Amino acid sequence: MFDALLSPADDRIHFESMFHDLDVEPYVDESQATCVLLPLEDPSGKSAIVAKEWDAGDIFFLECEVLPHVYRVEKHHLADCAHMLFAHRFLSGGESGVFGGDVSQVRPGQIEFTGHFETGEMVVKRSHIQELYIPKHQLGEVRKEQMPVGAFDPRSVFGKIIFSEWDAVFQSLNETSTVSTTLLDRFIACLKIALGTPPQREDVRAQARDALYRQIRRYIERHLDHPDLTTSHILRDYGVSRAGLYRMFEQQGGVRHYITERRAVRAVLELSQGAQTRGAVQDAADRWGFSSGPNFNRVIKRMFGVTPGALLEAKPDLRRPTRGVDYLLSTYWATTAAAA
Repeated sequence: MFDALLSPADDRIHFESMFHDLDVEPYVDESQATCVLLPLEDPSGKSAIVAKEWDAGDIFFLECEVLPHVYRVEKHHLADCAHMLFAHRFLSGGESGVFGGDVSQVRPGQIEFTGHFETGEMVVKRSHIQELYIPKHQLGEVRKEQMPVGAFDPRSVFGKIIFSEWDAVFQSLNETSTVSTTLLDRFIACLKIALGTPPQREDVRAQARDALYRQIRRYIERHLDHPDLTTSHILRDYGVSRAGLYRMFEQQGGVRHYITERRAVRAVLELSQGAQTRGAVQDAADRWGFSSGPNFNRVIKRMFGVTPGALLEAKPDLRRPTRGVDYLLSTYWATTAAAA
């Protein structure tokens, strides 16, 4: 995927590129600009992140493969990142957690925008991710209420356009570390349109289904620690049919599978922040509604490729200052913040 560079043509913008294969400590160091990061132990022995970065002035692209980890966006990150727009697309893997007090779940194939308006915490599976960072001033005034709700639907008319332009940019970067001025201008124009074009707004009925789906997800999140949270309760409280409820959660494997994974995410987030004490894993499993320790272990292993006990192993010291590793994103972040 990360091959030798080709010579750029005269009408192409050259991006400074850098390849990284980082172990846990430098990966944690360089993430501090945007989040507090806690890698989860992985038995494969692979690096924490393998990445290729491209930087051309105000715009920065990243494609990386990462091992499972937890990350938290705190208030000081919001201040540091207030000048940035961030977009990402998972090619494999995914992430799940809570942002701004609401459920956040990103599956492979989605493109999502983030304006760094909310605090939150997420659990990331082993993933292959494409990311974009761009100062908001490049896109005009970007306010919280302008941010698209949820992910772009690749089946919608605009979704097809933004996915096509996204693919074209990353293909060009991977092949030559250059992008034609026409392609880049068109891509930025699509981003500007996206900020004023909420996804999945084909008709009123679709909007109503989407609103109900979000409401049911919030209901599930509030009751995850209730042992009596069942499909029957949701059907009764929201008056939807069993078939309709399944269709809402079909991409997540059905509502029961969704509830199990949300409980697992909550348990992992709790373990990642709690004291390393004997019995903590079983306590988390009990608190989040798992019938047995072995069942909890199976779910966590399937989702993240790591056992719950690995979360209680020695962790990096997240309070230590950054060591100043020569990493493109750090330089880019400081430069764009100064120019904002």
